[in-house]
Amino acid sequence: MTAEAQFDPNDLVDSISFKRALRGVTGAVSIVTSGSYPARHGLTVTAACSLCIEPSTVLVCVNKSAGAHDTIVKTRSFGWNVLSSSHVPLAQKFSGQDGSKGDVRFAEKEWHSLRTGAPILIDALSSFDCRVIGVHPTGTHTVFVGAVLAEMHREDLEPLVYGQGRFAVPANLDRAGPEKSV
Repeated sequence: MTAEAQFDPNDLVDSISFKRALRGVTGAVSIVTSGSYPARHGLTVTAACSLCIEPSTVLVCVNKSAGAHDTIVKTRSFGWNVLSSSHVPLAQKFSGQDGSKGDVRFAEKEWHSLRTGAPILIDALSSFDCRVIGVHPTGTHTVFVGAVLAEMHREDLEPLVYGQGRFAVPANLDRAGPEKSV
């Protein structure tokens, strides 16, 4: 099979059913950023993950209509900022729920840069500063593969997740397994 496998669009699940099914997929909430002041852009995503440990690479999926998309293409860099449970208002802002766009979204928190110049959230659970090494357009989105040039992380925060149409904090399960009835 080639990387560009052919398919008949009529064979695919319809978009309404697909969206309903995706609501059951819980994912870490992140903000993907690019650019520098005063032309910074960012968006809230759940479609971001590690790709390889060696070499250190990640991938993020960005809608082509998002302001950050063309900035990532132009700068060839992005920041992947994984949010903690205290960041719900920030996740809502970067998802456009308040109507804000562009650099104004960065006003309420402290941001800095590591190596590429991409905005990195100071109090994120984890942040990865990435140079783009792969660009894969697919439908409405582009998958950007990034080589991780720098990272910062904290272990004292609870991760923020999104599933079933709402934000949540995952519960820690007992490592020994479910309780056994006596």
